[in-house]
Amino acid sequence: MSAKKSIRQLLEAKEFIWAPCIYDCVSARVVEKCGYNACLISSCELEFAMNGIPAGLYNWEEYIWATERIAGSTTLPVIVDGETGGGTPLAVYRNCKRLAEAGAMAISIEDTLSGAVAVDYFYGHGRGYMDRELWAANVHAAVDAVKGTDCMIIARTDCKGGGAA
Repeated sequence: MSAKKSIRQLLEAKEFIWAPCIYDCVSARVVEKCGYNACLISSCELEFAMNGIPAGLYNWEEYIWATERIAGSTTLPVIVDGETGGGTPLAVYRNCKRLAEAGAMAISIEDTLSGAVAVDYFYGHGRGYMDRELWAANVHAAVDAVKGTDCMIIARTDCKGGGAA
């Protein structure tokens, strides 16, 4: 299957995007059957489904593989919680490009130093935030990675009140 509409098309049609968190093909199909117009792969929920606890026990290859399976199982556009995207511009570019190729219609990346798929996962954001230059470079890398696709980047900050260095 493939998405009937992209996130961009929903936004251009001024539709409110209702995207419940999902973690597998069945939860994606349930969201679709309930009438929602999008779904969001939750990194935390996916890890619970795979390992029972969010402890950084899965990696980007598994995340991309799960995205491909889930996106292929639904006609809804799939948004992916991309955490930090990998943390560095090169990793962000690679992972966002592969997630878009796997069928993601939007990827959210964040500016924390703690939320990451697999490596040194820490639930909650007690470890601080990326400096502005790294965050900007990561956002640019993500946008470059999805050029020419139907995928969008959602640049999300978890920083409260501009506290990033």
